[in-house]
Amino acid sequence: MRTSATQYIIMSGDIEEQRLTSEKAFLYVPRICASNEKSKDKPYLKKLYYIRGILKNRLSYFNQWKSIEIMEAAVLSGTNIEAIEDTAKCVNSWTQFVTAIEAITINTVVHNEW
Repeated sequence: MRTSATQYIIMSGDIEEQRLTSEKAFLYVPRICASNEKSKDKPYLKKLYYIRGILKNRLSYFNQWKSIEIMEAAVLSGTNIEAIEDTAKCVNSWTQFVTAIEAITINTVVHNEW
């Protein structure tokens, strides 16, 4: 609950805004708990969710569930998470992101085989 409260409740402003943000925080508790549970087995997931947020804010279109799938496959193949984040900050389209991540992943796999 603490995580949800600190991220979503806005204490400054009018009472209606506080009520709405408190309700939102309460509704997000199950999602945060599920995310924390998944992160126990996959500690890199929080960073991938952060990168997905970057994509959401930068691109007019992107596939949310596919983005996690693509990034997780890249991480599991040995791709550096920072390289994925840098890519997310530089691309202008979903297609550019997918193409760039695939190229980075192939490069990583080839490099690791040497």
